[in-house]
Amino acid sequence: MTDYSPVVFNEVITHADAAIGLGEIKSAGFLNVTFDTEKEEFDCFPYGESISLGVKCDKEEDKKKLDRLFNYQL
Repeated sequence: MTDYSPVVFNEVITHADAAIGLGEIKSAGFLNVTFDTEKEEFDCFPYGESISLGVKCDKEEDKKKLDRLFNYQL
């Protein structure tokens, strides 16, 4: 998470490499995403931390931002 938006990338890239040029990183970790067929929307579950950046995820705030991103509610 940057000051402006979530950044989602493949697990083969380190957090430190993905963060190059993005400014201040507010939180970092990993993400599981499911799709709720009844609601017809994605549900995001951030967890963990970035060892390469020394930053943890903020589960509650990150979830809100990621749910909006995945469900096109920007």
